[in-house]
Amino acid sequence: MYLFHELRNRGASPGFSKRVRLDKRRRVSSVEELLKCWTLLLNFGHLEGTFECERAWFELLKEDQELFNKFLECLPDDACRGIARKYFDDENYYKFHEILVLLFLKYYEPRHQTSAYPVDMFILMIKRFLVDAPKASTIKRCKAIFRRVRKIAYIILDSTFFTSYVKINPKVFFDYIFCNSDDVLYEDYSNFNKTLDSISLSVYNDWTLALR
Repeated sequence: MYLFHELRNRGASPGFSKRVRLDKRRRVSSVEELLKCWTLLLNFGHLEGTFECERAWFELLKEDQELFNKFLECLPDDACRGIARKYFDDENYYKFHEILVLLFLKYYEPRHQTSAYPVDMFILMIKRFLVDAPKASTIKRCKAIFRRVRKIAYIILDSTFFTSYVKINPKVFFDYIFCNSDDVLYEDYSNFNKTLDSISLSVYNDWTLALR
């Protein structure tokens, strides 16, 4: 969230103040707000404990068709159920928390019209993140920015636990991002992002070896 705030605050990435349309009648006040909401809401889907807790529930649902059907019934709508089925068909337990967000939000959905929390808006935000968006749309651009910044954040956090040679100076890293935001956020094959992908692979290999 700090990176999103600074990118807008420093004027590093034009368009962060632009309003985002979620559907015909609902909008988010800015790109920055949507990115921050995605950050908070997607974390809401993680279960207490380690990643293996989520994987265990994923495997349980995959093996028990009756339980899986009950699980699907608890999701907000058919579009959400379709996303869940795809994740389970692909055995993509890394994204299980994205479905759990929808489940939890549906549980907290108010039974009355008046509520201090716009749960239906939160559900719509997550659906816009999960469902494919038109190539040139603002939502598509927001998703690309979110995924890139999330990867950067994970690498910076995980780098403190590296056993490999890779060490990152957060200040230098951030200064480069703010001064070269277009290169970082929008150019998939820039030298920075090629390096980022290499570091990400190194992190993955590091953790894989540690778990053996």
